[in-house]
Amino acid sequence: MAKSSSTRAGYQYRPGIVGKHVFRVRETYVAGAAAEMLRKRQVGAAKLDLVLRGIALWPEHAGQRTPGLVLRRNISYEDLHDLCRDPHVFTMTLPEDAMYDPEIVDKKREWVRAQLQILERRKLVRRVPFAAGRRPDIIVLRDDGSEEEFDDPGARAGQVPGNSYVNVHGPVISDPRFGLWGAPELAAYYCAMTAERFDPQPPSVAGTGEWCRPVGWFGGDRRPSGHVTYPFGERTIRTGLLALEEQGWISMRMLSRWRGSRFARRRRVVANKFVNAKARVKIVDLANHRTGSPSKKSAQGS
Repeated sequence: MAKSSSTRAGYQYRPGIVGKHVFRVRETYVAGAAAEMLRKRQVGAAKLDLVLRGIALWPEHAGQRTPGLVLRRNISYEDLHDLCRDPHVFTMTLPEDAMYDPEIVDKKREWVRAQLQILERRKLVRRVPFAAGRRPDIIVLRDDGSEEEFDDPGARAGQVPGNSYVNVHGPVISDPRFGLWGAPELAAYYCAMTAERFDPQPPSVAGTGEWCRPVGWFGGDRRPSGHVTYPFGERTIRTGLLALEEQGWISMRMLSRWRGSRFARRRRVVANKFVNAKARVKIVDLANHRTGSPSKKSAQGS
């Protein structure tokens, strides 16, 4: 599949932090490592993994650096925490009254370290010592647990078995609502993007399509041959879809007719709205941003 402008464009996730506009993960990753983390209530690690994949260097942007490197310039552990969780989770005062508190910063850093340990055990990231007193470099690895170099599975999706992928949106994982997601929302997001991609009439812009699949389709035997089934429970998917609708990420309608066909009974039709994130993000030229010389400056702590 050719690289589109959207899959190589960049978005400002937070001030000073630029990540990918759209990137892709394997369906086998969703069904494997991601689903297992959600099952074990490691949703924080699952979300951090997506954030890291969103900001890690593509091979073509790495230059002499390691593909998958997370540039330490302007990216602190506190930023990583706040992209994955409510920034005020450790704050005892009202958000508008919150001030810099070293104790809260330490708690956020410790939380990120704990999630990184989970991701390391799953062979999704690797930490490399940088310098005494400094946090280690984070290297994001291929999402299949092989410990091979970070890649884009969509680049050869039709040529390499197991590279069937799901699109993930930078505007979604940089949105404050993402920090409030639990396992149901993340599972439903994966399902919504999978259903859209395999719809007979896929949208021209990923994240804007409509689809009509029963929740049992994702993990049952109704998936076509060669598709990857997801081990998410039907109740989890339903709960997640309702939450995404409440947050404005999707809309759902019960219809008896759709695309010129009449149903024997009314069915739920879902419209994805993932490109309409409410967060104020800025599109940038990712290639120029990423190929610049990296700074040695980094946040303290390891």
